[in-house]
Amino acid sequence: MHKKPFNFNDYNTELIFSLLRWIFLIGAIFLFYFPPLASELNYSLHTFNALLVVGFIYMAVTQLALHFLSDNKRVFSFLTKAGVVFDFIAFIWLLLLQEE
Repeated sequence: MHKKPFNFNDYNTELIFSLLRWIFLIGAIFLFYFPPLASELNYSLHTFNALLVVGFIYMAVTQLALHFLSDNKRVFSFLTKAGVVFDFIAFIWLLLLQEE
């Protein structure tokens, strides 16, 4: 019998994406607030602070919900859909910061 090397269900996949969001958040903080990089990249921090706060709140709520409400299928379905929307909005927001 052939066993798949990676057999992830939707819950495990969402946990991985949730952890990746935290890694990207830490990377973005480092990129935007580390003085040598920030001065070289010349990004605008006006709206980044708002994105940072919204992202932190969203990811904290999602992380708590994944751990405490993992059995609730309705909440989990909403979280997975909201995660895609949030990732898209955050990506576009970061792209727009380059234009300012």
